[in-house]
Amino acid sequence: MSQQTEGGFKAFTAEEDLLAFRRVKQGAAAGGVVYADAADAELGITQEAVDSGDRVTVRLRSAEGTSKVQAKTAIALGADCDRANDGYVDDGTDTGAVGFIALEAASGLGSIIEVIRKD
Repeated sequence: MSQQTEGGFKAFTAEEDLLAFRRVKQGAAAGGVVYADAADAELGITQEAVDSGDRVTVRLRSAEGTSKVQAKTAIALGADCDRANDGYVDDGTDTGAVGFIALEAASGLGSIIEVIRKD
């Protein structure tokens, strides 16, 4: 059965343990998500940490406004952020396409920063 989501958030089933503010893509099952890698266009960004099999709220990539994301590397304020492996964003060290602009600096791995979509 088809459905439609009006807001900027949607619940999915985690197909692996997921941390908050990481990029996710469609998983193997309908309605499932896993971490997105550098070459993957994400469905959105997780809003909380969950265990595999649990429901996770995802801020859809089509949502208006800014988002929080987890950095893989140090990122300067105003820098272009690339999509990185395991749902992170980085300063361009992975092969992912630029998807975001940093609205604050990240000190390194695991830093949570505010970004705005570039694409």
